[in-house]
Amino acid sequence: KQALLDLARQGLALGANAIVGLRKSNAHYDQAGSQWRVSRVTYQGTAVVVDRKTPRAESAA
Repeated sequence: KQALLDLARQGLALGANAIVGLRKSNAHYDQAGSQWRVSRVTYQGTAVVVDRKTPRAESAA
């Protein structure tokens, strides 16, 4: 959850109002001889500014 919030904050800091092409990846690591397992979640996407204007319908020919 924190990784996704960080991505959204970074997009907002760049002036974006949307993220497109969002991809999530998970990685898991085991420490030899330990019962602990570490997980890492990363998100990647492209910050964009979406025009909020309604597109005009194409007229029938």
